[in-house]
Amino acid sequence: PSYKNSNNLTFHHIFTRIGTIQVMAPSGYTITDVSLALSAPVSGSYNLRTGAWSPGTSVSQSLNVGSNDVYVVPGTYTLTVNYTLSKGDYTERFSKSGSVTLEKGKINKISTTVPEGSATEIQFSVTIDPWTEIELTPELQ
Repeated sequence: PSYKNSNNLTFHHIFTRIGTIQVMAPSGYTITDVSLALSAPVSGSYNLRTGAWSPGTSVSQSLNVGSNDVYVVPGTYTLTVNYTLSKGDYTERFSKSGSVTLEKGKINKISTTVPEGSATEIQFSVTIDPWTEIELTPELQ
């Protein structure tokens, strides 16, 4: 088209965004001193034609219980949760890891209920919210 015409451009997010993280105690227990760590690449090469990533080196990301605004290359990674679990006079410190699959162009909300003992693995669930889409119509000159 002529350079004087308006052209609609559509943009998409190519990273994954980590949003809210919720870590809950099992029934009857309390959980304190929670820290979270995710080792994932924050850069790499992105092929515009195929939409595929060649991720760079993984970097340890500290995450918060509650709201986060962290961007990483989409993929499946290990999330580690360190926490103290208490019930009555019982208190023990745990470190558990589990797998999370984070989708491209989405806000990934992560939640888990920590297990009662040391023999049980931690299970994460990830729910997805799309980013709000916006259509831009710049005047190209």
